Amino acid sequence: TYLYCIYRKQWYQRRVRAEPLPDRKYYRRAWVTFAHNTDIKEACSVLMSSKVEKYDHELNVVINRELSKRVRFVPSFTRSLYAVQEDVKWLEILITELDKAAGLWISRLKDEDDSNEETEDELYENPMIEQLRSFTEDSLKTPILDHELDQGETDEDEIHIINDKKLKILDKLVIYLRIVHMVDYYNGTEFPAEDEMPNKIGVFHIRGPLETSNSKNSLQDVHDWNRQLGAKIQGVIDDMRGVTIPHGEAVEIGLKTEEEAVEEFVKINTEEQGTGKYH
Repeated sequence: TYLYCIYRKQWYQRRVRAEPLPDRKYYRRAWVTFAHNTDIKEACSVLMSSKVEKYDHELNVVINRELSKRVRFVPSFTRSLYAVQEDVKWLEILITELDKAAGLWISRLKDEDDSNEETEDELYENPMIEQLRSFTEDSLKTPILDHELDQGETDEDEIHIINDKKLKILDKLVIYLRIVHMVDYYNGTEFPAEDEMPNKIGVFHIRGPLETSNSKNSLQDVHDWNRQLGAKIQGVIDDMRGVTIPHGEAVEIGLKTEEEAVEEFVKINTEEQGTGKYH
């Protein structure tokens, strides 16, 4: 791929290589994003006929097709009051942590303490977080069974579907996460180096339209969704904080020392011929 990039530099926009894989004869993958005016057939022809210098290795060329669905739907019951309450909790935690880690929306205030020494305090002020808190106070009160519903809302199985018009601040924060911090909220996924993952660029999950729901959803469906998404989001937060599981728990789920791993590999892949002799 690099031979071709050097041959026709004006044809590509971005290139990246993965690390070689020793267990696959140092097989190495590379990706190139070409300009829209590139003749793909000619590009493939040049690449297929090229060989890696010194090693006489041929290149295996594959064209990644455009993603058929860049915007994908999650279940429509994510409009449920109980799902939205969980979303509000996780969005505030996630955005606050990511913003502070990136130094966004932070003002530094200088102050003097009793000893006349100047100190500097940090003040975090993301206006969207304030809007989210106001939305929580105004719109996320658990309704009683005989409450009046707005047009477009339902009380089916007591999951309390909320009208999309009320969820604009939620949508704004979900988009903010995706664009600014490369986190696809409804999929619970972070893209730490998005330019190195061509197949994932542009993927974005949103609430599916109500019309796509083929069956009646229950409150249990909402709770199951909240539990699964919450576990994914917690994983993103833990990775960001550098949180690891306790050593004892790691051993229970299969953690091995280097010596133990080597000994197990030898036992599986060799046959003992005699004391200290293996084949």
